[in-house]
Amino acid sequence: MIHVDSRPAERTYFCRHCQRERVSRQVPVDWYNLSRMKYKGGPGHEWHRLGLYCSIRCLAAQIPGLEQLERTLRHGVNNRPARPLEDVV
Repeated sequence: MIHVDSRPAERTYFCRHCQRERVSRQVPVDWYNLSRMKYKGGPGHEWHRLGLYCSIRCLAAQIPGLEQLERTLRHGVNNRPARPLEDVV
């Protein structure tokens, strides 16, 4: 939501791991914003946010889940082949 003065509205951000919350107009200072670029198949690309993390410890705790996501993207879901990884990374 954008206010009349063109500044973004305050919203609640939360840590994907510990659920810590912070109200801010932008991603909180010193938090980690993990994103992954995805190729759309034509000109351009799009970014997908994988999570916000309040500390490196919380980000590190999510590595097993992120590794599983990468395996799924690499090998497909339900044994269906996925696009080559270079197309989704």
